[in-house]
Amino acid sequence: MLLDHVIVSRKSHRSDRAYDIIMSNVTVVNYLFDEGANGDELCDEALGSYHVDFYEVQVSNGGIDQFVHNSGWDPFVIGHVAKGLELMGATRHAELFARVQQVMDSLSDEERAAIWDDGVFGDDRVTAFDALTDEFFELNEEEKLETLNSAFLRGLPNLEVVRRRDLEERLDGIIATIPDLEQRLAERAEQAEANKPRFARVIDAICADRGWELETITAGDPTATYDGQQVIGWHFLTDDGHHWMIDLGDRAVVYDTDDNEIGSVDVSAVPEE
Repeated sequence: MLLDHVIVSRKSHRSDRAYDIIMSNVTVVNYLFDEGANGDELCDEALGSYHVDFYEVQVSNGGIDQFVHNSGWDPFVIGHVAKGLELMGATRHAELFARVQQVMDSLSDEERAAIWDDGVFGDDRVTAFDALTDEFFELNEEEKLETLNSAFLRGLPNLEVVRRRDLEERLDGIIATIPDLEQRLAERAEQAEANKPRFARVIDAICADRGWELETITAGDPTATYDGQQVIGWHFLTDDGHHWMIDLGDRAVVYDTDDNEIGSVDVSAVPEE
């Protein structure tokens, strides 16, 4: 195992805000993932806290539907949410999450496909998630996940607390112990390019046409409209600021941050998914 315990910053450990230590663990895990670590090389405590936070944020923002959609119902994610809830003693949340799993297990392949194809606002959305979402919010008032998660991290007997200015060096030292790091990163980059979704390729084409440097794709907005039809607008940040686009198949319409249409780009060469 690459890391058998949780590492957080000293500043977050000293903070009176419950979420700070959770966010510090999230930052550490993300850094290790980005630099080359695999999920099975990190300890259950770090991954459990990390994925329970993801679960809470997603449900709080858009309900159980959003969590299911944005997690892709990935077995690794689902397993570590369940394990994390167990580790931090969130027994009632664990029971609720088990019922979410039961709903997913009961769905047909077609019903599951509708979740990925239509998103959280589709006509075929799983209405059983509505009651579970309501129950989550009621339960989270009594058994607050943020509080339990924070206390769980603080109570770990082998918690490593590092000064923030030394944290990157400490993590780089961990990454440096990966023997096949260069090959691993090259394979990841190749796989990421091969699996890039169409919207990301369209945004790449827009940036190339406009001479922009893409910084990040921020969000898909399912409430956008074009010619009276509901579509998905994809928002992204570049060195020229915030923009968003609508993919019409053969061309993409581009807007600035004030929702002014600033032109269209030929994307007919971008392959369909």
